[in-house]
This record gives sequence, C-alpha cells and structure tokens, in this order.
Amino acid sequence: MMLFIFFLGTAVGGGPKAARMVKDKAFEANHRIVFNDNETVMVRLLGQNSQFLFYVQPKSDKVIIAPIQGNIRKIEKLNK
Repeated sequence: MMLFIFFLGTAVGGGPKAARMVKDKAFEANHRIVFNDNETVMVRLLGQNSQFLFYVQPKSDKVIIAPIQGNIRKIEKLNK
C-alpha cells in the first residue's frame, strides 16, 4: 500500500511541474529524435508509452505527440 501511495504521489506531483516547465519554456533539450526521413530534432522528452512519444521542442510551448512505429528511427539521450 505504501508503494502505491508513493507512485501515485510522484505521478500527481510531476504533472503540474511539467506543465509549468512547458508553459514557461524553462527547459533544455535532453533527447535527440531521428525520424525515418532523417529529420533530427532536439527535444525535451516528457514521456512515452509503447505507441507514442510526448515531447516539447526548445523555445516552444506546444506538446507534440508522435507515433513511434513507422515514424521514429532512433531516440538518443543527451549527456549533460
């Protein structure tokens, strides 16, 4: 039960923080995405599931949802 409450708390607490970060454009790119057409974008990766990536590009306040299958060739984590 304690473990469930911990995960619930971090999920609920992370949402408003991420929304504020996107709204204020206060983030740096932490991943590089290479698409199948060789387009490369530097992004702040907000999350992903088995079918979609959720990310924001620097200096933008728009969250982009991109399908992974048939669209994305590679996702690289950038070193800081």
